[in-house]
Amino acid sequence: MHHVCLSSNQPLPNLTPLAGGHLQASGVSIITPPERKRHALWFQRALQMTAPQCPVHIVDMTTAYDLGEAMATLQRVAEAHPAGCTVNITGGSKLLTLAAWQIFRRPNDRIFYVSPQEDALLWLHPHAEREPVRDVLTLPAWLAAHGLEPMADAPPQRPDRAALKPAAEAASATINRIASAYERKDTRKARGLSRGEGHWLEDYLAYHLAGVFLQQPDKRARLQDISGPFKVCMIDQPSVINELDGVALYNNRLTLFEAKSGTDAEQSGAVDAIYKLSRLRDRLGGWISQGVFISARKVSDDAKQRAAEYGVAVIDAPMLPQLRRHIEAVLLKPNPI
Repeated sequence: MHHVCLSSNQPLPNLTPLAGGHLQASGVSIITPPERKRHALWFQRALQMTAPQCPVHIVDMTTAYDLGEAMATLQRVAEAHPAGCTVNITGGSKLLTLAAWQIFRRPNDRIFYVSPQEDALLWLHPHAEREPVRDVLTLPAWLAAHGLEPMADAPPQRPDRAALKPAAEAASATINRIASAYERKDTRKARGLSRGEGHWLEDYLAYHLAGVFLQQPDKRARLQDISGPFKVCMIDQPSVINELDGVALYNNRLTLFEAKSGTDAEQSGAVDAIYKLSRLRDRLGGWISQGVFISARKVSDDAKQRAAEYGVAVIDAPMLPQLRRHIEAVLLKPNPI
C-alpha cells in the first residue's frame, strides 16, 4: 500500500515505521512545505539506506499554513492511489494533520500516529490499536536522516572488544588508582594520574560499550548499533565537522558520549564541554536523545548542576570503576514525555 507522511524536522517518527518493516510500503509520498525541503531530502536519503526498494516522492507545497492548499494537495495524492493509503500524521503543521485526517478516511485508508515516548505506532483509523516500533534502525541511516554524513577518514565502527581488552585493562588500573586517590582526598595525585597519554579513556568507553552490545541489558528493547570515536559533517555544510567519542542507538534513541581527561575535565572545561555536548545532542538526535559526559576527574557540584540544566548525564572519576553499569542505567532511562 502507498504510504503518506508529513515532512518534519524530527525525522524518526516518519522513518522508524518504514525501516522496521511494519508497513511494507510500495512507495512513499512525503508532503513538503518549503521550510522542510531539506528535511525531506534527508529522509529520502535515509530511507534509501533502510528500504532501497521503496521509492520516495517529495510532494512540494507553497505553504503548510493554508488549509485549502493542504486539502487540495492531499486530495491529489489520494486520487492517485484509489486502492487506499497508509498515512502517518505525526509530522507537519496542525493544518496539514487536520487535512490528512479529513481526506484519508476512505474505507481502505489507514491512519496512525507515532509516540516517541512509547516507541510505538498508535493506529487511529479504521480502528484503534497499539503496535511497538521495531528497533532495527542503524547509525548510518540515523545520521543521514538528521542531515549528517560520516567522514571518510574516520567513519563509525563497532568497537572490537577483544582488540581493546589490553588497553581497557590498563585504563581500568589507572581509573582504580584515580578513584582511590580521590577517596584519600589526594586531589593532586588523582589529577596527575588522569593525564594519561593517548585516548585511554575513549578506549575504556568503547570497550564497555562493546560489552553492553554483546550482552543486552533489557530483552524488551534492543541496542541497535554502537560506535567508538568517529567524525561527522553536515550534508549541506561539509566544512562543519564534529568528532564523537562514542554513541549508542538503543530503543530508537541516540545516546552521545563525550570522554574527557586532563585539563578539559576541570570545572570550567567541564562546563564548556557539557554545553557543547548538549548542543550536539540536540543537533544529532533531537529532544529525545541523550548526552553523557565522562570525566577522568571529579566533576564539581556546580558543573553537575549545570549539566542537569542542560539535560546531560555525568559519569566522573569516582563512578568510572562501574562504567558499564552506569552506561546501562543511562540506556534504560525511560524516554522523556
